[in-house]
Amino acid sequence: MSDHEAESADKEAPPAALVAKRIRTVPRLQYVHSYSYVFEGHAGFTNLILLSICMLIPIIGPIVMAGYQYEVISALHKYPKATYPAFDFGRFGEYLGRGIWKFLADMISQVVLVPVYIFVYFFTIIGLVLTAAAFAGPQNNNAGTAFGIAAMIIIPIDIIIIVVVTIGMRLLLNPLILKASLSGEGADLFDFGFMVDFVKRIWRETIWEVLWVYVTFPIIVLLGLLLCIVGVLPAVAWSLLADAHTNWQLYEIYLARGGRPVRLKAERPGPVMMADVLEE
Repeated sequence: MSDHEAESADKEAPPAALVAKRIRTVPRLQYVHSYSYVFEGHAGFTNLILLSICMLIPIIGPIVMAGYQYEVISALHKYPKATYPAFDFGRFGEYLGRGIWKFLADMISQVVLVPVYIFVYFFTIIGLVLTAAAFAGPQNNNAGTAFGIAAMIIIPIDIIIIVVVTIGMRLLLNPLILKASLSGEGADLFDFGFMVDFVKRIWRETIWEVLWVYVTFPIIVLLGLLLCIVGVLPAVAWSLLADAHTNWQLYEIYLARGGRPVRLKAERPGPVMMADVLEE
């Protein structure tokens, strides 16, 4: 590493005092705050509406939304006592540049997940038939009961397989997406050393974060449906912002435990924060 690169890395590394502050601020995942922080400031509802409009754009919209999520993570990292930056359509291209790495990682993950889903599909059909046949008896007198017993055995196994594989994929991909999206460097999407270090330090918290998202997301979407359906997109946006916050927390916990800081992408000055610096 050259002297210039070493100096740049030192500038990117967080001061010891800031790391100590993170240890006190994020000692463990703050689940409820991941949703409540969205409304800190004066433009929380307006931001959700703008994000809802963005998500209506075919294909590009979700990528831009993903880029904005990592814009939020970057801002919270640089200004841990300030609220997140408002969504700005003027930065559409910058959000798109950040979000493309998550899109590519999701495409790669399908190479693993699609065969798993196909396996689960055929396992369910064959398992139900064979298990039901085993309980039905030679005359099939209790076929309905046998099928019910088979379903009670096979379906939980299906759920366990899907949950384990999904959590495993997120556990491995999240660090890679985080680093590539924060740095803006495509090569970081394949920094497996960083991935291993990240997982080794906070694998428990990551699993709990994934479970928290999976449990709360359908509840938030249901609340949106109850608001005459029109609240679905703002509800999804709210959940995605909550996911950004918990991912920021994971990153700060990782750094507080001695993890390697990501060299942040150089950016032009962003929009004004949605609220002034929060109180101690």
